[in-house]
Amino acid sequence: LYWLPDHDSLLLFYPYQEKLFQPGTDVYDGWIRVDMSLLYLGVVLQETLITADSSSFIVDALTGQLLSATEDILPYILTEEELAKVPPEGGFIPLNAKAAKLYDNLGTITEAIGFLEEEYGGDYTKVPDGETFTIKLGGTSHFLQTTQFVTTEKNVANLQWVLVQISPRDQFFAQFRRTITQAIIISALVVLVIVLIICVLLACIIKPLRTMSTQMGKVKQMQLESLQHALTYQGSSLLEINHLQSTFQDMVGALDAFSKFVPRAVIENLVVENQKCELGLAPKEIAIMFMDIRNFTALSESISTDQLVRVVEGFMEEMSHCMVECNGTIDKYIGDCIMCLFLKQRCAYDSCYAALKCLDVLPDVHVKAEKSGLPKLSFRAGINCGTAYVGNFGSTHRYSYTAVGDPVNLAARLEPFNKVVGTTVIVSEKIKTAIMKSASGYVGETPTHNNTSDEQSPCTFERLYFRYLASVVVYGKKKPVRVFELLPSEILDSSSSAYDDERKQLFDDFEHATRLVEQKNLTDALGLIMKYELNDDGPVKFLMRQIHEWNIGGATKNPAWEPVLHLDKL
Repeated sequence: LYWLPDHDSLLLFYPYQEKLFQPGTDVYDGWIRVDMSLLYLGVVLQETLITADSSSFIVDALTGQLLSATEDILPYILTEEELAKVPPEGGFIPLNAKAAKLYDNLGTITEAIGFLEEEYGGDYTKVPDGETFTIKLGGTSHFLQTTQFVTTEKNVANLQWVLVQISPRDQFFAQFRRTITQAIIISALVVLVIVLIICVLLACIIKPLRTMSTQMGKVKQMQLESLQHALTYQGSSLLEINHLQSTFQDMVGALDAFSKFVPRAVIENLVVENQKCELGLAPKEIAIMFMDIRNFTALSESISTDQLVRVVEGFMEEMSHCMVECNGTIDKYIGDCIMCLFLKQRCAYDSCYAALKCLDVLPDVHVKAEKSGLPKLSFRAGINCGTAYVGNFGSTHRYSYTAVGDPVNLAARLEPFNKVVGTTVIVSEKIKTAIMKSASGYVGETPTHNNTSDEQSPCTFERLYFRYLASVVVYGKKKPVRVFELLPSEILDSSSSAYDDERKQLFDDFEHATRLVEQKNLTDALGLIMKYELNDDGPVKFLMRQIHEWNIGGATKNPAWEPVLHLDKL
């Protein structure tokens, strides 16, 4: 040992030295010697403590000398007498084995040394390496762990130390529990961060996917109009999701464009009902409307082609919108004619409401045409219902979705009959009967709209008015069909602004006259409506003209004669 009084430092010198030679020569240049401060070694031992009340010490196994500890052991290594013998400038002091017996006040260190001396008879070389003991120190259970340090290097003096670490058992497990708790907390925080990151990533994926799933549901229901306005996605941070969104938007746009060329019912069958697109017709209860532009031939000769296209496109757009809004399916455009199918359960109501809605928007159409310097257009429509064959019709080379059958033919024949009678919308008796069956009340020719049906039409009028016109036999048919003029019942409602007393009286007299005609009492029928000779009501003029024809032709003299109009040219 070497004592440095100026630094209060006790040095331990190891007889380890190495000769140094100049590179590549045998010229001796010096030697290396290693020294260590035992007091500083105590500071190092402080860093090895596990708990607050832990302690550590190092014993020289060969001499039993206490070399260093986490406690102040200087007074136990050197006595005052020995320190007094040290020169003022410092000097060497041999290890004193007696100092190992001066540990009386080192607490657990003293007890631990006593345990080891008793356990191994004072021979520290027998202390095993890496052994852990559980002993009572100061009345408290402690863990005692030993570690052997033995030098085996060449040119190093034989060194054998024993490092002893002492930790209170309760504090050790408390520290262990704290360590475990900290590890759990850190792990939980790491997991939470990972979960948050996953949630963010999933949000980047699931939110747009959920949105597209909702939109796909709308596609399945063919709600393409509302879908076009809803397709305003915010870009996802994931390239694949962006690509999927873009592709979906393109698909909806293509499907919407496709629906402009193909009837909506076809797409609904393909998408909603998952049907195959193949040739085939199936019977179905439907209503059919044929709408034609009035005086189109004369109109096409009086204006330029550009004006004709503009005015017809504007007219077709408004009329088609009314039909589609009332659950109509545009079958085809035949020149200036629109063929529309009504396929829902309330097809008779839908077809009538569509026709009245077209009449309702006609003034607005005229205003737009007038502002553009275009002529005003009007229409004629024929409506019928019944069981027709609906589906894909044509050949394997090309086919279209349509309806064929007797109800379709009759609707097509009724449309031009408007020109004969001077009306706008004519319906068959089947239309009136179908509406009567679902009406909550019916007075005369005016059924009340029934709001209790499961399938409501978006186009509703409180009541419909059917004005009987005649019994007709259309071209190619043998049996007569009763036909009616369709009007909104507001014209007969005294509380409506459209009500007119004279018109109400005219309608009453006309209805009475048609009953007299059916009874073959043409004279009284004519007398009842002659007072309206100067009126511009089309059906009145038609009935007066028809009675004259029957009388002049002598038809009434034939016992088999029936007041039926034959439409051979229509």
